[in-house]
Amino acid sequence: MMGRLLLVRRLAARDLRRRPVEALMVFLVIAAAATTLTVALAISGVTSQPYQQTRLATAGPDVVAIVQPVSSAPPAGLASFRLRR
Repeated sequence: MMGRLLLVRRLAARDLRRRPVEALMVFLVIAAAATTLTVALAISGVTSQPYQQTRLATAGPDVVAIVQPVSSAPPAGLASFRLRR
Protein backbone atom coordinates (compact mmCIF):
# COMPACT_ATOMS: atom_id res chain seq x y z
CA MET A 1 0.00 0.00 0.00
CA MET A 2 2.76 2.44 0.91
CA GLY A 3 4.59 1.59 -2.30
CA ARG A 4 1.56 2.57 -4.38
CA LEU A 5 1.19 5.89 -2.58
CA LEU A 6 4.88 6.62 -3.10
CA LEU A 7 4.56 5.78 -6.80
CA VAL A 8 1.52 8.04 -7.22
CA ARG A 9 3.31 10.86 -5.40
CA ARG A 10 6.40 10.51 -7.58
CA LEU A 11 4.33 10.43 -10.78
CA ALA A 12 2.37 13.51 -9.70
CA ALA A 13 5.58 15.41 -8.90
CA ARG A 14 7.07 14.43 -12.26
CA ASP A 15 3.91 15.54 -14.04
CA LEU A 16 4.04 18.92 -12.26
CA ARG A 17 7.63 19.43 -13.37
CA ARG A 18 7.08 18.40 -16.99
CA ARG A 19 3.62 19.86 -17.63
CA PRO A 20 2.92 22.73 -15.23
CA VAL A 21 0.21 24.41 -17.34
CA GLU A 22 -1.78 21.20 -17.78
CA ALA A 23 -1.45 20.39 -14.09
CA LEU A 24 -2.71 23.87 -13.22
CA MET A 25 -5.68 23.41 -15.58
CA VAL A 26 -6.57 20.08 -13.93
CA PHE A 27 -6.42 21.75 -10.54
CA LEU A 28 -8.64 24.62 -11.71
CA VAL A 29 -11.21 22.25 -13.23
CA ILE A 30 -11.38 20.19 -10.03
CA ALA A 31 -11.66 23.36 -7.93
CA ALA A 32 -14.45 24.73 -10.13
CA ALA A 33 -16.37 21.46 -9.94
CA ALA A 34 -16.01 21.33 -6.17
CA THR A 35 -17.13 24.96 -5.84
CA THR A 36 -20.16 24.36 -8.07
CA LEU A 37 -21.16 21.31 -6.07
CA THR A 38 -20.75 23.17 -2.78
CA VAL A 39 -22.85 26.12 -3.95
CA ALA A 40 -25.54 23.81 -5.33
CA LEU A 41 -25.79 21.94 -2.05
CA ALA A 42 -25.78 25.18 -0.04
CA ILE A 43 -28.70 26.77 -1.91
CA SER A 44 -30.85 23.67 -2.28
CA GLY A 45 -33.37 24.93 0.28
CA VAL A 46 -33.59 28.38 -1.29
CA THR A 47 -34.48 27.17 -4.76
CA SER A 48 -37.21 24.77 -3.70
CA GLN A 49 -39.78 27.61 -3.74
CA PRO A 50 -38.38 30.28 -6.09
CA TYR A 51 -41.47 32.52 -6.22
CA GLN A 52 -42.15 32.70 -2.51
CA GLN A 53 -40.14 35.88 -1.88
CA THR A 54 -41.55 37.59 -4.98
CA ARG A 55 -45.11 36.72 -4.01
CA LEU A 56 -44.59 38.06 -0.49
CA ALA A 57 -42.95 41.26 -1.75
CA THR A 58 -45.50 42.13 -4.43
CA ALA A 59 -48.71 40.67 -2.98
CA GLY A 60 -49.95 40.49 -6.55
CA PRO A 61 -51.76 37.85 -8.55
CA ASP A 62 -49.97 34.95 -10.18
CA VAL A 63 -49.88 34.43 -13.91
CA VAL A 64 -51.15 31.10 -15.17
CA ALA A 65 -50.26 29.84 -18.64
CA ILE A 66 -52.40 27.17 -20.25
CA VAL A 67 -51.09 25.26 -23.23
CA GLN A 68 -53.74 23.95 -25.60
CA PRO A 69 -53.25 21.43 -28.38
CA VAL A 70 -52.41 22.79 -31.82
CA SER A 71 -55.23 22.66 -34.34
CA SER A 72 -55.18 23.27 -38.08
CA ALA A 73 -57.78 26.06 -37.99
CA PRO A 74 -56.96 29.35 -36.23
CA PRO A 75 -59.13 30.28 -33.26
CA ALA A 76 -62.10 32.53 -34.04
CA GLY A 77 -60.92 35.26 -31.68
CA LEU A 78 -57.71 35.82 -33.64
CA ALA A 79 -59.47 36.89 -36.84
CA SER A 80 -59.41 40.54 -35.76
CA PHE A 81 -55.62 40.44 -35.26
CA ARG A 82 -54.71 39.78 -38.89
CA LEU A 83 -52.07 41.99 -40.42
CA ARG A 84 -53.35 44.69 -42.71
CA ARG A 85 -51.22 45.95 -45.54
